[in-house]
Amino acid sequence: MSTIFRPIVLRRAAPDLAAVLSLRSTIHRRLRFHTSKNISYESTGLSPSKISESVQGFSGRSYRIESVLQDKGMPLGRVYLATTDEDQKVVVKEIPQDWKARNEIYRRTSRCSHIRLPIDSIPESRMLIFEYIEEDLLSLIQQREVPMKQIKRALKWTLEGISQLHAVNITHNDIKPNNILLQTATTPAGLVVERVLLTDLEDAVRLEPGRYLQGATLGNLMWRSPEAHAGGPMEAASDLFAFGIVVIPTILFRQMSYFADDESGVEGLLEYLGDNDEMRDVWEAIVDSCRDVRKNPIMGWQGPGMDDDFKDLVKGLTKLDPRRRISANEALRHRWFAGVS
Repeated sequence: MSTIFRPIVLRRAAPDLAAVLSLRSTIHRRLRFHTSKNISYESTGLSPSKISESVQGFSGRSYRIESVLQDKGMPLGRVYLATTDEDQKVVVKEIPQDWKARNEIYRRTSRCSHIRLPIDSIPESRMLIFEYIEEDLLSLIQQREVPMKQIKRALKWTLEGISQLHAVNITHNDIKPNNILLQTATTPAGLVVERVLLTDLEDAVRLEPGRYLQGATLGNLMWRSPEAHAGGPMEAASDLFAFGIVVIPTILFRQMSYFADDESGVEGLLEYLGDNDEMRDVWEAIVDSCRDVRKNPIMGWQGPGMDDDFKDLVKGLTKLDPRRRISANEALRHRWFAGVS
């Protein structure tokens, strides 16, 4: 069993939903940024005041740093936009912690066609170089008219990326729309999705069959599986729940939280989580606060794209009990993807 140190244990208390979720948010921050290493920006060789300098990759190519795309703070580091001598845009990403582990993950995924892989590295500065792809699934569905066939293609290829990871015993742990990169083309027939890549494997973990991840709250708050909110156990099925939540706004064009189960599904989840008093408090609070809310099961949803096959796919992906969710390969064979290449 793969275990990550958990520094905080919640004591059983009255199930006040706001208080519980606030405390879980604090736990997330303290777990997510916990590190035993004392790494500064100076250790990467690229200080915050020197973002216009050039760096050289292991390949011998030079990269001119243009701007900071994202500053995650230490120990997670920064993401830079850079250009090559040929003015090709690339992404330079600091990997201040777990450098060897990240490289091992990418080595194991080197044949995965739907994963964005490093094109170069700077080992002495703990940096990886990636192809720059501007568009992602979130921006696509927010800004452009996308034919249903192309939405299905983007989702199917994303699912193929998840399946490729799971085939080499790697879980992504941070599936969300802006981690799904796209390349598209405009043709006389309309917009066409030409390429889909899953990115950001910084939370990815290698898990042998029968093992799981315990004690870390990984992934984005809005797209996280129930067991990920609980700090584990997490496994391949956790990626599928997150993917199921991603699928919904691509069709509805708005984000909404959805769980496929009634209270019996909650009990199945709690059984899966085992001896986890803090999570039982959370779910008791959620169930309590929703007793008077009118239920709206997915099979009753109406609107464009809301056919029975779509609803059945979402139900299979978002079962509260991870043991009841469909796998990536089962999802790829689902009727909703029939005829999608």
